[in-house]
Amino acid sequence: MTAKPQEPKTFGARTKEIWDQTKKGVVYHQNEVKESNKPFWINGHGIVKLLGLICLIASIKIFATTTAHPILTLILYMELFIAVFFFILYICAINRYLSFIIWPISDFINDLFCCLFLVGGIYFALESRTAMPVNYFIAMVLMGLAAFFAFVDMCLQRRSFPGQEEKPQKPKAPKKAKEAKKGKA
Repeated sequence: MTAKPQEPKTFGARTKEIWDQTKKGVVYHQNEVKESNKPFWINGHGIVKLLGLICLIASIKIFATTTAHPILTLILYMELFIAVFFFILYICAINRYLSFIIWPISDFINDLFCCLFLVGGIYFALESRTAMPVNYFIAMVLMGLAAFFAFVDMCLQRRSFPGQEEKPQKPKAPKKAKEAKKGKA
């Protein structure tokens, strides 16, 4: 029994072997995350969500230094946790693996309610205080900025709804060909 000598691998088999190795494991997932994050950051969703998170965290910190109604901090913490959930969801590319949920619509609804809750929180904060310290006013302005960023993200989300892709236009037939057909008839 002699061992069969291995045949030299061709270029195509070698690239297939490398592809099979990189397709599995951490490297594949890292490439998947990088590719799914590009539209999130390039289209502006990531920057707007990050700015909204910064405004929410800053307003929570400022409201902690003044005496504010507990409902205001409750609204801010609720919106912060939901925003962090969506931020982590898009950063880790989890939305690509959970395809049974329509993520653009759920993110749109989240931004809509975030904007409404924060505007309602600003109105409540304005009505609940007679004397308004500077820190309190700054926290209200930051809540307004967070609501504005949620509205901007809502406008950016409209482009990514399913079925909203631009349809390729069919090339029009040249006029000469139509005229030639009319002349023959």
